[in-house]
Amino acid sequence: PRLRMVVSILRGGLMAACVGILFGVPSLRIKGLYLAVATLAAQFFFDWVFLRVPWFTNYSSSGSVNAPELTFFGLTLSSPIERYFICLVFVTVFALLAKNLVRGNLGRQWMAIRDMDIAAELMGIRPLYAKLTAFAVSSFIVGVAGALWALPGMSLLLLPSLRGSEHPA
Repeated sequence: PRLRMVVSILRGGLMAACVGILFGVPSLRIKGLYLAVATLAAQFFFDWVFLRVPWFTNYSSSGSVNAPELTFFGLTLSSPIERYFICLVFVTVFALLAKNLVRGNLGRQWMAIRDMDIAAELMGIRPLYAKLTAFAVSSFIVGVAGALWALPGMSLLLLPSLRGSEHPA
């Protein structure tokens, strides 16, 4: 059975959070430029996996994935403007959630770890928990953004340079 669009988008975020935690564990010991290189290597690894493992593209010979017709609470989303407003709702909700998360206890832990991890550990903040939650939350938000990007026509609406004669908006 098909899942609802919101459930599918949030499941995409949860899967990305799991992958973020998975790649966050080995990178707990590194900082700065080495951390940036490690996360970039993870991105190249997943690009390679998506190209080489046909299961991810539903065994399509072209490597692209087709999406079914989009329905959102019973409404069929057919125009790019309707899909844009769905993305705008998600962006607004996640911006408010992120703002409140950073202002809370977890956000203060993140700031303490960012400023000086040794001092934060001496104050009783668990660096493992704080760093892994930062990886998980950021990966969740990026996973939801990727699921929204996968909505048919969103890339053409947001990047008009991708529009060609075969893709009118």
